[in-house]
Amino acid sequence: MALEMFKGNRLPLLQDTITVNGNPFDLTGSTVLFSMRPSNSATLKVSGSTATIVTAASGTVSYAWASTDVDTVGTFAGWWTYNMGGKSQDTPEFDITFTEHTPPVLSVLTPVATDGTVTIVQGDAYLNAYNRALTYELSPYGAPDLTATSSVTIRVSGELHQTGTVIDKSSVRFDLTSTQTAGLAVGEYAYQIETLLTTGSTATLFRGNFNVLAQMVSP
Repeated sequence: MALEMFKGNRLPLLQDTITVNGNPFDLTGSTVLFSMRPSNSATLKVSGSTATIVTAASGTVSYAWASTDVDTVGTFAGWWTYNMGGKSQDTPEFDITFTEHTPPVLSVLTPVATDGTVTIVQGDAYLNAYNRALTYELSPYGAPDLTATSSVTIRVSGELHQTGTVIDKSSVRFDLTSTQTAGLAVGEYAYQIETLLTTGSTATLFRGNFNVLAQMVSP
């Protein structure tokens, strides 16, 4: 099962059928709890809250969302725990995603345009010390929390691979030296920003165009 909901919505109720070996499990005499965690964290967002058994014989259950359950954008893993005769069993986890009604907006600082297009001059320095670093803020930001990832990298197709500096959970900057930009060929390239999760998986955060302009030379 996978569920998508808007942030803040408490309807519809979470409904599911608990199965064992593909068959509905008879929950007669059982109690059922619901738990949920962020997909990239073991910290529980919902910790063993009481669920409702709708029809015991057919294994159907439901859970009424609390306001604090649905107040965060992101992807979460949920599961049921049913207890019978003093013994408990967890179901496999399933995905639950909470999104905003509006799409993510990329706010950026020069030399990055508001649509994410980068334009730099060959041989120039783009450093935080000069307030010229390539700086990105994704807002609203769903996941992952950049402060919890292993690294964030910008890749310019065939030209550049540079690790960035994480500013906060949704912001990152990339410093490019004069030597680095001087080594870039003039032209237009595709680029992407990606993060390496602590699980070892890669997540692409943004893709756009990267323009390298020739340094002007006086006669």
